[in-house]
Amino acid sequence: MIVKPFNIDVIKTHKLFYVLDHIAETTVDLYRRTPAGDDPFVDAEVFSMQDGHLVVAIAHPFKYSANNCLIAKQGDIEEIVNLVSWERLVDFYDTDIANTDQGFFAFCDSQALFDPAVEWRCDNTMFGPHTFIREDGRIVPTINKLKAYETILSLHGVGYLIYLHLHDDAEVREKYKNNSEVPCVGLTLSESFKLLHEWSEVTKEPFNSTQDIALKASEFLNTFGFTPDLVDSQVDMQVANYLKGSDHARLRPTDVQPNKPELIEFVKKNMASSSLSSLSVLYPGIWDTQELLNAEQDELNAGIQRFRDYYQIPEDWEMSDTYRIVEHCQLHIHETVGPYVHNQLRLFKNKKQVLDEIPHS
Repeated sequence: MIVKPFNIDVIKTHKLFYVLDHIAETTVDLYRRTPAGDDPFVDAEVFSMQDGHLVVAIAHPFKYSANNCLIAKQGDIEEIVNLVSWERLVDFYDTDIANTDQGFFAFCDSQALFDPAVEWRCDNTMFGPHTFIREDGRIVPTINKLKAYETILSLHGVGYLIYLHLHDDAEVREKYKNNSEVPCVGLTLSESFKLLHEWSEVTKEPFNSTQDIALKASEFLNTFGFTPDLVDSQVDMQVANYLKGSDHARLRPTDVQPNKPELIEFVKKNMASSSLSSLSVLYPGIWDTQELLNAEQDELNAGIQRFRDYYQIPEDWEMSDTYRIVEHCQLHIHETVGPYVHNQLRLFKNKKQVLDEIPHS
């Protein structure tokens, strides 16, 4: 794949962007990782920015969202290209410490999905999440239990960090929080990464653990460039407390500390974004932030207007009136469009929030 110079018109044609940290050459190859091997991926473009960073850009990200991530290769260097945008997490990530009526962050195993009986499924022959608590089987008992599900970081064949919120979740929440045989859930991002770090540490001397979750947590964190200082203010989690001989090691610790800003920046840099101006704040110098912001605000406004026109939304209705608009679309367009409309309204809201938070020059 030949690297092209970026120009501002790319904002009009491409909707998802990921900045490469370790590859900066004139050619880059992209692959979709499957249990059978790596398949070349060509439905993307790679652009060179003003400071030399390369940006992977995709015009139709929803078409490939089930892949979660791609692999960028240049010689012996491999880099994960996340296909999940920060805009899908921005309204969930900052769970409060009390964590009332919110979801949780789970580290899951990555296993091959292949079942000849359901060969028609779009996710067959791909990798997918599976709980490390083997007796539980599926992460979610039924799809009807889901209130929110977002993949945050993906490493096919190793693991996934996901955000999960269930209806009527008191029982499962209590189990994951205070009585898990294989602790793999944090109620905040910081707790989740601290727990992953503790699992990774027991693969070293003097423990030399070969437990699956420990080995995969270590590879997962190393691949994404995690450093322990990102959670050094967080209290010890269940693994460390067990090793210290605590009688209450399974319980969520008290005195949990907030997410460090540096941890949130780390997560952002390992996710894609629908906003290149937002990425330019994380990577100063890739392009003029104000120019990008102006173009993206114009595109967002145009997209909202197209949505209004297509679904015949009255101009005096606020786009934040989600349930009113969903009901209108189900009544006047088709009864099945509700989930799609709900998702689109959420992404409009989240994109606006991200753009509003960018400093104006």
